[in-house]
Amino acid sequence: MRTCWRASEATAWFLAALAGAGLALALSSCGGFDHLTRVQSSIPLSKDCAACHVDIAREWTASPHAAAWSSPDFRAASNGYRFSACLPCHAPEPAWSSPTPAVARAGDRQEGVTCVSCHLEPATAESPAAMAGPLPPTGMVSPHPVTVRPERYRDAAFCGRCHEGTYRQWRQAAQADKPPCQQCHMPAIRRKMTQSTGGISGLLVAMEKAEMERRHTFDPLPRSLEAPPVTLSARRQDEQIELVLRNRLPHAIPAGEFGFRVCVLRVEDESGPLAQQELSAHGGTAVPAGGELRWRLDRRDPGAWPARLRVRLAKLHPDGRASEWFVLEVPVP
Repeated sequence: MRTCWRASEATAWFLAALAGAGLALALSSCGGFDHLTRVQSSIPLSKDCAACHVDIAREWTASPHAAAWSSPDFRAASNGYRFSACLPCHAPEPAWSSPTPAVARAGDRQEGVTCVSCHLEPATAESPAAMAGPLPPTGMVSPHPVTVRPERYRDAAFCGRCHEGTYRQWRQAAQADKPPCQQCHMPAIRRKMTQSTGGISGLLVAMEKAEMERRHTFDPLPRSLEAPPVTLSARRQDEQIELVLRNRLPHAIPAGEFGFRVCVLRVEDESGPLAQQELSAHGGTAVPAGGELRWRLDRRDPGAWPARLRVRLAKLHPDGRASEWFVLEVPVP
């Protein structure tokens, strides 16, 4: 009985593999997916990629890259898109492998920094158009050509083509074994490259192999860091408390040089808010990579010292909103 069951199971797997192979042959001989790598009057849209890369597209949709063009902050910072120097990095042409500076595309700018901005290599006289990425395909079918370039997609310079100020700070940081941008802003995850389900799609995905890749969240305030981005210490200094904040990141806080880049530090004790200070890239108060901020605070009660201080760091937006990044506590000796 067990032998028969195993034979039936093997037969089922064989038939599935045979069907997959036939499907692969059929798909590889048709042109039904050529729109994914074709750039004519418009670019392949994110919804075209989302049909197969479901989870990746969902992450990108909620990311700052998806809103790079349409966000109110960028519209205001670019004076209603009049500052042409800002446009190439907020709606770039799909020519990321080129060493030349980014160029703003003519259409579909509402897509922002979309899938093809980073992954499409347009056709040249030497090679056909292909989607590029860090990992080789593991499925039986490749609906579009794939170019594998792990060195490019794991290099901070790839992000530095647009994030020039932050990349300059990263290069100048003296830290040993400093992580590239992708390590902090694209958390690692093990999954299959495609995540579509149902029908033929489910069969094809089932034949893929899960690999370690990166989430497409591009969060400017990463919450999955192995350790807090700063260290804190406090000590009594005469009639004050000296708070020392040291930046552990390989770039400044706040990072970068362009646009509105302001963070606010808020300090409180058990009774509530005690003081706050703005950190600004343009105001000269940003904390550089490996640098420290020393801040003297007056005691709230002359007769007692607080047992602990709580520090909150938040990113400010031009409209006054604040996005809190982290909260740390430190004892007062």
